[in-house]
Amino acid sequence: MGKILTRCNNKIFLPKKIADSLKLRINATSNFTTTVTGHGNIKAYLYKYKIIESPLCSRDEGEQSEDHILYECKLLEHERDGLKAAVIRS
Repeated sequence: MGKILTRCNNKIFLPKKIADSLKLRINATSNFTTTVTGHGNIKAYLYKYKIIESPLCSRDEGEQSEDHILYECKLLEHERDGLKAAVIRS
């Protein structure tokens, strides 16, 4: 699976105006922003700039990228299941 979020898609999640963000009920925390943009404390990003020695996810197989965090990471399976259930309910 390739990059799921491009710069164009970021506009959907990160509106420029605060009023637009409030209408969408987006709580743009630092973790949310990091995951959506791919910039920040994600191992693949840190490895790309030679800040860390390995891009691999801790206690899990695979490179820790945005896609891995959102779709594959076994460490976040419980949170992912809760998110899916919340989306289905609404």
